[in-house]
Amino acid sequence: MNIYKHILLKLFVLFIILLIADKLIGYALQAGYFNAKYNRNYHTNYVVNKVDDDVLIFGASRASHHYIPSILSDSLQLSVTNCGSDGQSIYYHYGLLMKIKERYLPEIIILDLSFSDYNVSKFTIEGVKDLAPYYGSNKDLDSLINQISIFEKIKMVSMLYRYNSRIIDIIGDNFRKTDHDWINGYMPLYGQIKKNATNPSDFQQEENTIEQGKMYYLEKFITCCKQNNIKLFLCISPVYRKCEHSIDFTPIEKLAEKYDVHVFNYYCDSLFSANEQLFKDGSHLNHQGATVYSSIIGKEIKLIQ
Repeated sequence: MNIYKHILLKLFVLFIILLIADKLIGYALQAGYFNAKYNRNYHTNYVVNKVDDDVLIFGASRASHHYIPSILSDSLQLSVTNCGSDGQSIYYHYGLLMKIKERYLPEIIILDLSFSDYNVSKFTIEGVKDLAPYYGSNKDLDSLINQISIFEKIKMVSMLYRYNSRIIDIIGDNFRKTDHDWINGYMPLYGQIKKNATNPSDFQQEENTIEQGKMYYLEKFITCCKQNNIKLFLCISPVYRKCEHSIDFTPIEKLAEKYDVHVFNYYCDSLFSANEQLFKDGSHLNHQGATVYSSIIGKEIKLIQ
């Protein structure tokens, strides 16, 4: 019996040591994250804790690379910040909105959407882990993160777990600036796609399987804006492709009609779709293309504003 007690005592001591180590390392990483001076961690902190502009742009890479705040600001005579985050989906955008609205409510939100925001794709709810450092500060965000897996709520007890996938970024973002072209959230892309190139399969309608979770949070995003008197505009920005068949954005259009929200669909607009001079790759406008597109969207919104 003494042997078992001895083993249990050692296990208990080991547990305490691991618990203390988790908290110490976790709080050190937390300090590094929230004091980041550069790059993505800095951007996320800025958007969550400091942004207070009249117009906010949400979306994935096609938001961060397609909407130029200065052009939109000139058109609307309002201050603008681009909150786009590469590789994310509506799950992340909703979680980010939940944190921002704790502090203030913007006048206008532009939400850039694509197939991946309502269809099954590689962009999943896992992306919400990028907001794990804010776990415990907002019940809506917590609820969203807890849906990643049945064990997520338990995992989030660990401070180290919240930061374990971004340790290198946290260190780097405190000492080295890599995103020199970042302009109020906008990240310009330079260069030009090869003529007659095809766009990635992510943006081809090879599979059209609606993901109900995405539709649920897209609707929650819309209703949050309506309930808080935020003017919401849903935008589907251009891709480089020949649209030889109908592109089905019916799920987005039905939601927009239900809540009386404007949709600007430039997905296959002839001004862009076959003009390689305006694209960096099949899915993203270059800086020249973003300049043209931002001017158009600014004018569209100004007419309704």
